[in-house]
Amino acid sequence: MTEINTSQDGLVGNTVYIGLYDKLEEAAQSEEAADAVIHRTLEEHAAELPRESEDLEEDVSIWSLQWIMETLQGDFNPNMTVGQIAANAALGMIPVVDQLLDVRDVVANCKELRQDTSNQAAWLALMLTLVGLIPILGSAVKGVLKIAFLYVRHGTGIGQAIGRAVPAIASFIHADKVQRLVGRIDLAGILNRAANSIDEVKQMLSVDVLMRQLTSALEEIEKVRSRFSWLLTAAMANWLDEALDVVRRIQGQARPQMESAMGPLDDMLDNIQASLRHEADRMHPNFNAHAGTRAVHPLDHTLNTPDPAIIRRMTNAQKGLFGEIISDRHMADRGFTNLLPEDRQVRSLADRPRGRGIDGVYQNTNPPPPYVVTETKFRTTGPDGKSRYIDGDGTVSDRLLPMTKGSGKQMSDEWVRARLPDALDRGMGDEVALSGYEKWLMMVDESGQVIGISKLDDAANSIGSIPIL
Repeated sequence: MTEINTSQDGLVGNTVYIGLYDKLEEAAQSEEAADAVIHRTLEEHAAELPRESEDLEEDVSIWSLQWIMETLQGDFNPNMTVGQIAANAALGMIPVVDQLLDVRDVVANCKELRQDTSNQAAWLALMLTLVGLIPILGSAVKGVLKIAFLYVRHGTGIGQAIGRAVPAIASFIHADKVQRLVGRIDLAGILNRAANSIDEVKQMLSVDVLMRQLTSALEEIEKVRSRFSWLLTAAMANWLDEALDVVRRIQGQARPQMESAMGPLDDMLDNIQASLRHEADRMHPNFNAHAGTRAVHPLDHTLNTPDPAIIRRMTNAQKGLFGEIISDRHMADRGFTNLLPEDRQVRSLADRPRGRGIDGVYQNTNPPPPYVVTETKFRTTGPDGKSRYIDGDGTVSDRLLPMTKGSGKQMSDEWVRARLPDALDRGMGDEVALSGYEKWLMMVDESGQVIGISKLDDAANSIGSIPIL
């Protein structure tokens, strides 16, 4: 048997996944179409991949096994960026990839359970993975739910986990290749569709259904073991045999554990559904809070039709706050979701100024990058006829973006990264910094409107304007 060179970890898998993503529309049609794309991709990149024989077809078979094994053995990375999670969801629309990623997650759950089969949280994680395998209408909805379930399995608190999942969901559904496959999708609409699909899933849900999904995962591993038996190295065969053994062991203990955990699973799905609907509601520009709950910062409805004469009589602190309110409303009206915690979002002229921190962090409606960081200035005119710029804390300056002590120019990358952990929680701040963001300088004046948006480079210099639509 030809030995497979594993010295270049991930090389074959990366080549295959890039090829599949480039041909997403074709590959997502069927298993046969995906296999055809994989075969062409491997042939096209033969010169870049490690050759094991003189026969190209034999090498293609070897490489096919290699990328499958790389996928199955890949550990879940809890530090994936939003872009990576979105790309995985897009690739999950391809039948072959979807099945392999499902098996990988099931194996990982079963290995965790092997350490302690009395761990109900680990059983719930496995059951949630298996719920994600249940066929539901629409590949886009399935992708949204898988992203949501991923964050819930690896997060603390369902509401917070779903909130953190929204940027990845937006990046997934707004990707050009995904939109060419399924059409343009409204973010609030897809969140509501995903929430509604949980009702459909719950109608189908039972211990028998989950056990069948576990059996399907076993069959996929057996299929790989059988299909490529003539090419498997001893190490590969041992890994597959161990995976089969651990899944069979967990399968043998699963029914009574699942029966006792169906109630908590049902509650978890209800909470996920409610959180998805809550996030969809937040897309509405006039979102306050659900009926019967307290709005931390209700919208100041006295500002719905701002009068320039009133604006001119505002104090500098009020003008600074007013600018941030109008800026945020401008973004919300165009579908951007403010990711700042509710208690940090300016909603009223009576709010307490927060100082010179980040004014807004938004989920980008047209990624990449997945985020937009904003700074708002209220522009007024001084006695000398020159422009003055007011910050949210009421500070007036003749410089648009002044230098700061210790972190460079306001809105430079250095300045933004130093403040992201304070604007968001540290985990989300790190995610925004790693995943990438644009920086926009928003200008508001006494007309009560956003009058200009400048895009900034890493040193906070203007590199162009954003259209005001």
